Amino acid sequence: MEYKKRLGEKVEEKRAFEQEQQKLRRKYKIHEDGTILVKKKRLIEILLNTGAATVRIGATIILCSLAAIGLISLLYVGPRTELLIIMQEVVEQLHSMLGV
Repeated sequence: MEYKKRLGEKVEEKRAFEQEQQKLRRKYKIHEDGTILVKKKRLIEILLNTGAATVRIGATIILCSLAAIGLISLLYVGPRTELLIIMQEVVEQLHSMLGV
């Protein structure tokens, strides 16, 4: 039974490899069957992907913490009044900075 699973996995890997090769041949317009294309990621692609993932994780953490603060301020009276006072001060400072 284990042999059949491994054989099936190898067939799937080979099929995926062939599909990827066909896609790369179409992309780079190579019509020879004996040519194997290897697509390597450049350093800048790796850095950009890592940076984007870091920004996404940071934004998710900030969004979750702001949602928790909002939920707490809705549930309890004390934090709600403090949050309203802070928001009023922020609006006043924005008005003074913008000169409105």
